[in-house]
Amino acid sequence: MAAHPPSSASIPRSLALARVRSICMALPEAFEKVAWGEPTWRAGEKGKMFAQPTDQARALTVPSDAMEQALLIDAEPEVFFVPPYSGAGGWVGIRLDEDTDWEQVAELLVGAYRRVAAPRLAAATASVDSRALARHALATAAIDEHAEAATARLNAIAAEAYDGLSRICLPLAGVEARPGHHSSFAVAGKTFVSLLNNHHGDGMVSVEAKVPPGGQDILISTDPERFFLPPYSARNGWIGVRVDLPHVDWDEIGALVMESYRLIAPRKLLREVKPAPRA
Repeated sequence: MAAHPPSSASIPRSLALARVRSICMALPEAFEKVAWGEPTWRAGEKGKMFAQPTDQARALTVPSDAMEQALLIDAEPEVFFVPPYSGAGGWVGIRLDEDTDWEQVAELLVGAYRRVAAPRLAAATASVDSRALARHALATAAIDEHAEAATARLNAIAAEAYDGLSRICLPLAGVEARPGHHSSFAVAGKTFVSLLNNHHGDGMVSVEAKVPPGGQDILISTDPERFFLPPYSARNGWIGVRVDLPHVDWDEIGALVMESYRLIAPRKLLREVKPAPRA
C-alpha cells in the first residue's frame, strides 16, 4: 500500500474540493453526500460512489480496476497511488497539488462515473467534454476561493464587532445576548441592537439600533457612506451603521446602542442604567 510522498506545493483544501465538486456535479444526476466526515460524490438513484477525497483533500480516489490502476501508477508514480482500503478493490488515488492536470482529473472522474452509473446515465455522458469540465472547474473554483476569502474577512469583522457590542450591552440591566451568524442583544425579551453579517448577501457587517424620530435623517445626512436605512426595521425607526469600513467609532456606536436601549427597555430597568463602558 503506497504512502503519500512529498509532492508539489499543496493547494487549499477548500479549493481542491471546489474544483472536484464542479466536475462531479456537472455529471447527470450526480449528488454530494457526506460520509466519514468528508464529501463524496455519487451517481443516480442507487447512489454508488464514484469520487472520494482523502488526506485532507490532498488526494482524490476513484473506482477503477486492477489493470488501469497498475498502468496509471507505472506511468506516473509521483501522481497516482494505491489508496488504503479501497485500493484492494481496484480504486486508484491521484494527488492534488499546484501541478495537477485537471483535464486528467476530469477524464478520471467521468470514467469513474461511467463505471458505477446506471446504463442510461453512463450513456448520457457520451458528449461530455473533459477539457470543458476542467476549464469550468478552474474558473469556478477561482471565484469560490475569492468568495471564501471575502466571507472569512466578514466573519472576522463580525466576531470583533460582537465582542465590542458585548462589552457595551452586557453590563446593562436585563440584557440577554443572542449570538449567532446574525447576533442580537435583547432587554426584557425585546431586541434593541442587532449585528448582521452579509445579510442577504449585501457584503456588509452592520449594527442596527433604534433611534428617536428624526434620528435616521440626521445620521444619514452626516455620513451616508456608513449610515443607512435597514430593510424591514427602518419603518420602525431603526438605523444601520456599517462596521466593516475603516475607522469604526465605537464611542459613537456605544451612544447609539444606549439610546436604543433607553427607547426599548422597561422603565424599571432604566433606573439601573450606568454609563456605557468604552468598547
